[in-house]
Amino acid sequence: MDWNWTWNNLCKVAEDYKIHLKSTMVLWEPLDSNQWKINTDGSFSANTGKAGIGGVVRKRNGQMIMAFSAPVHFLTNNYSEVQAALFAILWCCDHNCQELILELETLLVVNMILGKYNTPWRLKEAVTLIQQKVQQHGIKIKHCYREGNEVADGLAKHAATLAQQTIFLNETEMPAEARNAMTMDRRQIPNFRIRPKKHSGWIFDPP
Repeated sequence: MDWNWTWNNLCKVAEDYKIHLKSTMVLWEPLDSNQWKINTDGSFSANTGKAGIGGVVRKRNGQMIMAFSAPVHFLTNNYSEVQAALFAILWCCDHNCQELILELETLLVVNMILGKYNTPWRLKEAVTLIQQKVQQHGIKIKHCYREGNEVADGLAKHAATLAQQTIFLNETEMPAEARNAMTMDRRQIPNFRIRPKKHSGWIFDPP
């Protein structure tokens, strides 16, 4: 780039600049043997100022065991994510669920649970309890893309409209958005994650 370009040159470059997008196909991953998978999420509505958490527990073939939506007091996005994970893990441990995998879309929270990142004091108690349950029950922690977490996302959004927590034991009782996402997961219909391609710097061709 020539720093002696005129303002008109710079405007022309800005007008002609094209963002290159990368598309990645994302699928909910079926499980092996008798494993059960937990997907959880948190949600906040800026319009209403309300927050919620949601999640789903499924067998290896995608069959729902339990799903939940629960309104929570909003502090931070990570707080909601941690509360959602804790809710699901405690329910599974209380019901003697075995061979659990917990998938979260927030990599920061995943790394806090794995002990790779320091945990803020507001999340310390909940994260420590999750870590204890993970160790006691051999729960595996994994990161997933948001596009592979659509069921939990729909349940968390629904929670922000509720006055009290709701546990779903039948798929037909779930809100439509989550139910539709569940069907897509079970049929292995993909979502697509579209992001701008990363580049090492600005490269301009003279106009």
